[in-house]
Amino acid sequence: MTSAAKTPVSRCVRAMDIHRWLAVLVMVGLAGCGGGPLGDRLDSALATGRAQGMQPQWLDSGPFTLLAQIRIQAPDQPLRLYIEGDGFAWITRTRPSPDPTPHRPVALWLAARDPAPNVAWLARPCQYSMLARPETACDRSYWTHARMAPTVIEAVDAAVTALREQAGATAVELVGYSGGGSIAAVLTARRSDVVALRTVAGNLDSGAFVRHHRVSPMTGSVDAVTEAARARAVPQIHFVGDHDRIVPPFLADTFIRRAGPAAVKIVVPGMDHAHGWDTAWPTLLQHPLPDVAKTSP
Repeated sequence: MTSAAKTPVSRCVRAMDIHRWLAVLVMVGLAGCGGGPLGDRLDSALATGRAQGMQPQWLDSGPFTLLAQIRIQAPDQPLRLYIEGDGFAWITRTRPSPDPTPHRPVALWLAARDPAPNVAWLARPCQYSMLARPETACDRSYWTHARMAPTVIEAVDAAVTALREQAGATAVELVGYSGGGSIAAVLTARRSDVVALRTVAGNLDSGAFVRHHRVSPMTGSVDAVTEAARARAVPQIHFVGDHDRIVPPFLADTFIRRAGPAAVKIVVPGMDHAHGWDTAWPTLLQHPLPDVAKTSP
């Protein structure tokens, strides 16, 4: 495994800028299909983090501006970092959304239920920031077929490093929801500071996902399943819902087999792709991670 990417990242906390951009969003009233104005979604995300003592900031990482929120109470302990899902990527099976900002930021809701002393949440490229910085490279490919492109992976990788350094931590525990689980899995394979991986309804096999749903391939994207063997030294739990029709439980099987004894799958009864995970999360977090030392040859 290698260290973090070298993509330059600006780590300044710009809370005033966030509120200024929010004011612009509210005035413009940009609305996404099936939900309220984009400004409302940003305001809601900031309110969720603020209620948990999390501080918002924009991270300039590669060609993207990423929204992050962080709470640090014990700098000498690992940072548990949540990576958001794909968000509002598609209006229909064939029509991309004009903006991928999620209506239901499940990873943020999970982070809000996490009692760990050091918690951070990271939005995906182009989420929340589409009007914040018009010059940001946010081609629709970055939330459709290129959502796991090397450029995306490198930008998120650099942001993880920036947040870890800001927290004063030497280790990171990654948690990824849906497509964020795929990115978290790839980063686990490529970084040397990840000490635990948890995914929730994670798409860990993009090729199998495409075949199952008979949709266009994710051209130019990294498939997490191809990186699984490189993550064998990291304890990991992959939570899947037995009622999930978007990422059915079987889609995690090849990744887990390749990751070896360090990886386990836990099927959560009654859970679909997007509902109820935040309510169940405090209990799910109590599941012990595999003991890698005992499973090593």
